Amino acid sequence: MSKRIVPLAIIILGLLAWGCESPEDEDTAGTQVTTPNIKLEPYYFSFDTGDAVSEIHDVTLKLESQSYIVALNASANISAAVKTSGDFNTAVYSPTDIAQFDGAEYVIGENSADVSAYDSTEGTQVTTPNIKTEPYYFSFTTGAAISEIHDVTFKLENMSYIVALNAAANISAVVKTSGDFNTAVYSYSDTTRFDGTEYVIGDNWMDVSTYNPVDHSISNNGTFYFVRAAGYQIVKFMVVSASPSVFNIKYAVSSDGGTTFPAATEQAVSYSEESPVDFSFSQGSGITPAEWHIGLITSPVASAPFPMQNVIINYGNDTKVAVISDQSFNELESVPANVSWLAADSQNRPLAFGGDHEILTYNPADHTVSIVNPDLVYIVNIPDGSYYKLRFINYEQPVGIIEFEYAALTDHSISNNAPFYFIRAAGYQIVKFMVVSASPSVFNIKYAVSADGGITFPTATEQAVSYSEESPVDFSFSQGAGITPAEWHIGLITSPVAGAPFPMQNVIINYENNTKVAVISDQAFDELESVPAVLSWLTADSQNRPLAYSGDQEVLTYRESDHKVYIVDPELVYIVNTPDGSYYKLRFINYEQPVGIIEFEYAAL
Repeated sequence: MSKRIVPLAIIILGLLAWGCESPEDEDTAGTQVTTPNIKLEPYYFSFDTGDAVSEIHDVTLKLESQSYIVALNASANISAAVKTSGDFNTAVYSPTDIAQFDGAEYVIGENSADVSAYDSTEGTQVTTPNIKTEPYYFSFTTGAAISEIHDVTFKLENMSYIVALNAAANISAVVKTSGDFNTAVYSYSDTTRFDGTEYVIGDNWMDVSTYNPVDHSISNNGTFYFVRAAGYQIVKFMVVSASPSVFNIKYAVSSDGGTTFPAATEQAVSYSEESPVDFSFSQGSGITPAEWHIGLITSPVASAPFPMQNVIINYGNDTKVAVISDQSFNELESVPANVSWLAADSQNRPLAFGGDHEILTYNPADHTVSIVNPDLVYIVNIPDGSYYKLRFINYEQPVGIIEFEYAALTDHSISNNAPFYFIRAAGYQIVKFMVVSASPSVFNIKYAVSADGGITFPTATEQAVSYSEESPVDFSFSQGAGITPAEWHIGLITSPVAGAPFPMQNVIINYENNTKVAVISDQAFDELESVPAVLSWLTADSQNRPLAYSGDQEVLTYRESDHKVYIVDPELVYIVNTPDGSYYKLRFINYEQPVGIIEFEYAAL
């Protein structure tokens, strides 16, 4: 019987011993970390990755409460010294500036703005000529009408010889597949047959059976066209033949609306695949078209038996228009955040007669044309990125004169009022910085990053940094660009301290992302196994860094007797709560003299 009891007793004792195994044996051992020399480079540590991160921005460029703000990354202890006088280009950093460094987030803020330089423009009223007799293509850039409008473009495209109408300017054509070119005249009944599609001529004139493999030319298939040109002239037009280097054309420009035509002009128009030609029938040559943005014209309309007065958008150069119905012309000062641009092409002219947002309408009861809503406001965005507000005031009967008013939606830019700054950036570089000007979409900045601590500076970089109210930019001077900052939780850095004549080694908390730290004084690092029920989190902001030098819970202290830096209490334990809700225990073990290397240990709770 004793032979059976002994093994059973051994098993029971083994089970008891296994069940009473200490919790410490299950815990993950703390991870020890040794920093580089924090006198030479900062160490921003992430508990999530267990490593240092380098993507630290210096400033944020943003629009806040209608002010253009430069916010220091104060959480990372980026600081700045304000210079209200002196020459930016020749100024150098002095060690005495260290006492002037301020780590408040808004030490730059909007303080470089000269509000007297605010850009504003009054409305300008324009009266057109009679648009029944001559078109009015308007440029917001020049504030005037332009006349250099081409009618067709000759080009080689996809191995076809193409005649493309200037459809954006509402040049249109009637196709004539039969008849004698030389004797044909335009009929008023052709008005409803005008087609403003860009490729209504296209390569439809070609008789591919005439292809010549020697010069790759193709001749006409008998089709000719009536083209309603930019100046309302009726042009009788045909392509006789074309090759990769020349269009041989024949055309006659009527001076009486197509009732009679002079003898046709036969002309060879040289071009190439790389250099298409924009051709004007009135000038009889290729031209360099001027940029226009809106057209006030009289043109054929598919749903009407006669030409109608219209407002058109130059979609060909990507001019865009939006309708603003909730603000008056005088109230509208800037481009709203969510603008819905109207879709426009040759088949969809939203501002024209019959369009979804027609400006001029025809009243069959009294046969008059009027402006639908003189109080409606439009925003025009032109190719160079400028914005204008626009309204149509009056249409004069019966002559077809339109009055409209426009004003630049100014960039609301503000220029610098003289200050510049020395910034102590994330990598300890001294950066000479100024805002030249700012608007709701761009900060124009000037900066130079010193490689020798501010003794000398290279030629300053001038840079336009695009941003928006919804998308501020976190900017890094070392990278010269906006970055996506990495998440960090504690920083071990050397930085200016208000009460010291030289930079001090510090431990800082990233209060900006709501990292929190509490001090545990009644348990050792190895004893602490879970987050205590009651914790007193330290308060931290740009003016209160509790773990930094002279803070209420400073980790590193400077002893004047031997001019050395020490860890105040290597046995003290800290709990860190990171933004994702995780908890870690932390202690600082050693500070190595004189190189500035810190050893610390942490473990997930």
